[in-house]
Amino acid sequence: GINAEYGEYKKIIGQMESATHDSLLLYAPKVYQNTEHNLKKIYSYWYKKGFSYILVTSLLKICQLIFIVVVTTFLTCFVNYKVLFETYDLYLAVEVSIENIHIVVWFLLVIAFLYFLYEVFSFIYKDLPFVIQMHNFYSKTLKINETELQTIEWSEVVDRLIKIGIYQDYDALNIAQIIRRTENYMIALIENDILSLNISWFDWLFGKQAFLTFSLEKCLFFVIFPIMFKNGELTRNWQIASKNPEIREQIIHQLKRRFQKIGFLMLLISPFVFLFWLIYSFFRYGEEVRNRPSILGTRQWSKFARWQIQHYNELPHTFEIRLKRSKKPATSYIEQFSSHVMIAIARFITFVIGSIVIILICLSIIDQKVLTMKLTNGLIEDRTVVWWLGISGIILAIARSVIPTDTFIFEPEIAMKEVRSFIAHLPLHWCGNCRTQIVLDEFKTLFEVRIVGFIREILGIFIVPFQLIIWLPKSTPKLVDFLLQNTDHLDNIGHICSLSTLDLSKYGNSKYGAPNDGERENLSPNGKLEISVIAFLSSNPNYQNPQWNTMIENITSVAINDFSERKIRNKSLRDSNNPTLISSASELYELQYKYLSNSIIIAESNSGFIELQNMNS
Repeated sequence: GINAEYGEYKKIIGQMESATHDSLLLYAPKVYQNTEHNLKKIYSYWYKKGFSYILVTSLLKICQLIFIVVVTTFLTCFVNYKVLFETYDLYLAVEVSIENIHIVVWFLLVIAFLYFLYEVFSFIYKDLPFVIQMHNFYSKTLKINETELQTIEWSEVVDRLIKIGIYQDYDALNIAQIIRRTENYMIALIENDILSLNISWFDWLFGKQAFLTFSLEKCLFFVIFPIMFKNGELTRNWQIASKNPEIREQIIHQLKRRFQKIGFLMLLISPFVFLFWLIYSFFRYGEEVRNRPSILGTRQWSKFARWQIQHYNELPHTFEIRLKRSKKPATSYIEQFSSHVMIAIARFITFVIGSIVIILICLSIIDQKVLTMKLTNGLIEDRTVVWWLGISGIILAIARSVIPTDTFIFEPEIAMKEVRSFIAHLPLHWCGNCRTQIVLDEFKTLFEVRIVGFIREILGIFIVPFQLIIWLPKSTPKLVDFLLQNTDHLDNIGHICSLSTLDLSKYGNSKYGAPNDGERENLSPNGKLEISVIAFLSSNPNYQNPQWNTMIENITSVAINDFSERKIRNKSLRDSNNPTLISSASELYELQYKYLSNSIIIAESNSGFIELQNMNS
């Protein structure tokens, strides 16, 4: 564990008091053989906010599984619904007998029991030791108690890790690169469209975007990276593959077989996964949909969009904050294009249904027996007024969700500008076209209706196996070549995605503020690298990187007319000796981030100085 490793570290230091400082540095790294694993545990413990929450959620997860299995078995095997609906007496309708359990249900119960055992052993041998180890590490080594853990910033945790000497050879960027090693590769794969994930059959439903689901995402991580890395380093075959065509072919063949094996396994278990997903969704969302039916029409960022939006080295907590902040303006942008015909129909439905509801309510005030009075419409008989009031409430909620507020103003450019200030995802052909149907349709595919995302996940249970068996193996040569060409090695860190180094000299684009253009084939598209730099500085304002200063100065000089004099009066941004300046620099990085994400290139002079202009100008 980390505490044991730290104790071993201090023991080595104590035994070598007579050694020189250089000698100590040679021995210290040997104590930490799995830096990535430890850092991920440290971050996970902070992200999940400590001992109590992790322990309780792990136990409740097991309890939730037990509840689902018990209730589902009871409802499907031990209730005689014919008797129940004739007598309306649950006591008479319940028939508890093992003979009532069908053999298919027995089979499902065995699978559920095996999964239950897995969860229990996972809790005992994984979750419990993890929380105990991390609790001791945070409280005794980092001197952070459970109360402080609820509010302390991750940057402060990183500072303490470095100061106490455990990770003294790393900085905040190195730690983020290690924690997000594999995720950075996935961002690059999605950004450069390397994986064959498009399925044209469903364009009418999901739009023209990659068919990416939760299960496929997990399969990609499981198939690719375990054979690519070992303790943060490329395996030997991967290291020599770029110079040895035979080894490259072996890796391609190995990846193809892994894709197909996992695909056949997913195909085998897909009926059981589908059944469990339906049951879980019924228990999880049934009551919520009943009380808030409008939730089906709310929107969320699709799985594919989340990878497009994510920055290099961005940790989950900052990413989730951006997504939450972007949801309101993203919804506002789509609502700008509400159909006037639909609005008129919705207002009429609201008027009619609302009038009927208020009449029934008034009658029930006069005589409460009205609520139990049965109504019929020729199709549905023997339904009480209470039932009809419930149906009317659902219809009203859906109709009112279509009607805009009285303060509505048609200004899609303003809404899009606010969205971009958070997500920084800006295809060039969107520029100046925020009012067009093409941009709206493309935006809707990224910020999709929640029910559409649910349908994709359900369909994905049966489609993902065929993606793994048929389509993904075809893109394996392209995938392997991209991974080999976009991998760099850094001392003490290991092999990482080249773009995650945020090296502006190699991968920068002067059109987005970088001091110079990198190699043409390596340019980061749509300014993603430059945005990632500023996003990182926003979260780590004390971080020093001389190479980034020029880009900061470029963006500041261009944005100077957009910033108030109060927010840019400190022109020397990188003077770390001035505490007041550090605070203003952090604020200024955030403003620069928003400015760059809201800007496009309009010119580049002979001197190489760039000019940026707001999209809506």
